[in-house]
Amino acid sequence: MANNFSKFEDVFEALLEAPDKEARDERVRFEQMMVADFIGTLNNVRNSETREEGDALLESAMIGDFEKFADELGSIKDAAVEEEEKKSIDEMIAMLDYAGTVAGNAFVAGKLAGKHNRFADELTGIKNASKRVEGNKDIDALMTLMIDYASALASIKSAETLEAGNEIIKACMA
Repeated sequence: MANNFSKFEDVFEALLEAPDKEARDERVRFEQMMVADFIGTLNNVRNSETREEGDALLESAMIGDFEKFADELGSIKDAAVEEEEKKSIDEMIAMLDYAGTVAGNAFVAGKLAGKHNRFADELTGIKNASKRVEGNKDIDALMTLMIDYASALASIKSAETLEAGNEIIKACMA
């Protein structure tokens, strides 16, 4: 199982360090949000009308080019300054309450800019594929990985105790 989840080892280590089940579940919820966002991005790339449109989506996933939200971000908060000040996952989790509004979604998108850079190599490969069908195969493989990861997160979150969840995490890292 670990070979599939080697990209997520840092996440699993952070989950193991959670002081209690509630804190770990909050971190899992954040990861689930990131997974859903990434799967949505991959789906949008796969279904884009043109290769250029798909490439633009891939670029924003890799480096966080969310210029289309500039007006909303400018009127809400100075995201560039806060990007430097708030790096921890706990602070990002606190943003989830704010994310329920249109402006909140734009703000969160700005804060999460480039958070899919853990997959920069895969996304670059998809972007540079000589044929779109080849890129789509890579997208399908990445989506399968993300679904498996989401399933592991759901198992961790639904574990009865902190210790039971830790055993699931350790199995994912083995």
